[in-house]
Amino acid sequence: VETNSQMTSQELLIPNDLIGSIIGRQGTKINEIRQFSGAQIKIGSQIDSSSDRHVTITGTPIAINLAQYLITSCPPTPSQHPPSVQRAPSSNHQLNARLLTLVPSLFHFNSPKFPVSVHFYF
Repeated sequence: VETNSQMTSQELLIPNDLIGSIIGRQGTKINEIRQFSGAQIKIGSQIDSSSDRHVTITGTPIAINLAQYLITSCPPTPSQHPPSVQRAPSSNHQLNARLLTLVPSLFHFNSPKFPVSVHFYF
């Protein structure tokens, strides 16, 4: 029996202020992640007392790792920033740094700021 074909689940905590960039306009981004990774992704409802949302990813280990990578790669949506503020390119690195703390096992760092390679575990 091939272990990669076994279904499993992984739960992440995503900050509420970043969840919109993962869902995308009318759910387009999350649907792309689901389709590309082959994983099922469920985003829990916002709880008033929490600043995080539970995201459950179900699938094979490969599908889960790919979905986690794609989630951490989501750039912020324009609606999350005031329209009069011009963001420097480093803002994506700041967002990625926040998201990378969610899935540190996927990344190997040669410098404290930038991932240089992604490792998928088979």
